[in-house]
Amino acid sequence: MWRKANPRNLELAPWVPMMVTLETTGRRSGLPRRVPLAKGPIDGDVAWLICVHGERADYARNIAADPHVRLQIGRTWRTGAATLRPMDPDIRARFSVLARMGKSVSEYDPRLLRIDLDPR
Repeated sequence: MWRKANPRNLELAPWVPMMVTLETTGRRSGLPRRVPLAKGPIDGDVAWLICVHGERADYARNIAADPHVRLQIGRTWRTGAATLRPMDPDIRARFSVLARMGKSVSEYDPRLLRIDLDPR
């Protein structure tokens, strides 16, 4: 299902306030890889996202190989460094309902994705 939904969501992400686009570097190919995600809280130069499938997600594996990422918030791209963190209930509670919903969040081992954005 995500193979059909993600391309459409990538097109919509810049226009939907609840979404962002995360760009990583493919760990094998070295090519840019983009995934649309639900927008989490942004505290100054720190952005939080939920990695629903934890360390099993392809983009999480890409980050483990190269933590340098780009994040599209609206129509603006920002660069930064990403790290996977254990799920913190206090931070998770600050996410929108869209980011927290779905049975997949409870079925898998979700992680928080912290992105330290480079200063503008």
